[in-house]
Amino acid sequence: MNKRHTDAQSGVPGSILYIIGCGPGSKDYLTLKAMEVVRKTDVIIGPRKLADLFAPLSGHFIPAEKKISEIMDRIQEHLGKKSICVLVSGDPGCYSLARLIVDRFGLINCRLVPGISSVQLALSRLGLDWTEARVLSVHGRKNKPGAEQILSLGLCVILLGGDLVWMGSLLNRLLKKRWLVLMQDLGLPEENISTIKSASDLKQEISQSSLLVISQHPHQTMETR
Repeated sequence: MNKRHTDAQSGVPGSILYIIGCGPGSKDYLTLKAMEVVRKTDVIIGPRKLADLFAPLSGHFIPAEKKISEIMDRIQEHLGKKSICVLVSGDPGCYSLARLIVDRFGLINCRLVPGISSVQLALSRLGLDWTEARVLSVHGRKNKPGAEQILSLGLCVILLGGDLVWMGSLLNRLLKKRWLVLMQDLGLPEENISTIKSASDLKQEISQSSLLVISQHPHQTMETR
């Protein structure tokens, strides 16, 4: 029988489900809290590439890649019996699976452990302020924002998603008023940062782990392309 502990005693009570933000995918950006919780957890659920960041694992690892229903079923199977953590990329509060998990199992049963998101990393690379940023995910969405909508959103807009060819028709308007920076695979060895100057720059093969910063602020970027 599992003995229930408080968070202050062990950090991982058996009846609590932890959702761990794993950052951009590099050990360099894991938090100490994330490593502590994963080390003490009985069951770890998530993509193998994220679990590998914490290797060697002391708990039982259940690989779960993209099927949300599978992840939910595995959580339900162990919740209340063993300590559980679910690994998510970036930060649980930024377009994350965490929202669905909390909706399903209730906030009272969940603890979110923050991670460093690609948005945070992008803004730090460019020296821009968090408070001025508006984040939009266009990944897999049919209704894409137009140029005027993007311009109306504020001083700094960040678009998440690898398919940016659709933006080609918007560039003439956007480039007159904004600086555009494509940031791919941030925090990884293959990190690539480049300034967008024409539609042809968006026709390249773009990583799914990418974002586009559309900023009113002048900035200097180190071209790594």
